[in-house]
Amino acid sequence: MNIDIHIDELVLEGFDFHDHKRIAASMKVELARLITEKGLGMQLDRTSDLGRVSAPAFNVPTDRNPRAIGREIARSVYKGMKK
Repeated sequence: MNIDIHIDELVLEGFDFHDHKRIAASMKVELARLITEKGLGMQLDRTSDLGRVSAPAFNVPTDRNPRAIGREIARSVYKGMKK
C-alpha cells in the first residue's frame, strides 16, 4: 500500500531561515521511517483523511542541530497521527 502524506504548512518559528529546508527534509525522512517500520496502527483506505493532526510538544535538542530537530518534529507528528 502506498501512503501519500501532504503537509500543508510547517511553521518553524525561532529557527534560522537557512535551517528550514534541512529541518523539513529530516522530518520527511524520519516520518517515512517511522511509518514504514511501525505502521500507523489503523486501517486506511483510499478515502482516508486524517484531516488535522495535533502533535504533542517536544523538546528541542540542546545543540539545535537541524537534523535532530526534524527527527523530533517527525516523532511528534507520528504520535499525533496514531491518536
